Amino acid sequence: MSCDWRFLLNFLSLSRYAWEERKLGELSNIVGGGTQSTSNPEYWDGDIDWYAPAEIGEQSYVSKSKKTITELGLKKS
Repeated sequence: MSCDWRFLLNFLSLSRYAWEERKLGELSNIVGGGTQSTSNPEYWDGDIDWYAPAEIGEQSYVSKSKKTITELGLKKS
């Protein structure tokens, strides 16, 4: 399979304009005080992003959290 790199680079440079800017609260539920036990490894290193308020801070964009939780961790949060 061949790739036209000029097309790909053009697509990538234009695709950033296709994103719609939204407030985090419009896309998710923001809840404080629900951190599950950090000593239980069954709750951590899953597929669900886990953002701490300090991690987000004043950033305009977030794409991947530093920590992740499991489905069980989500239920226990």
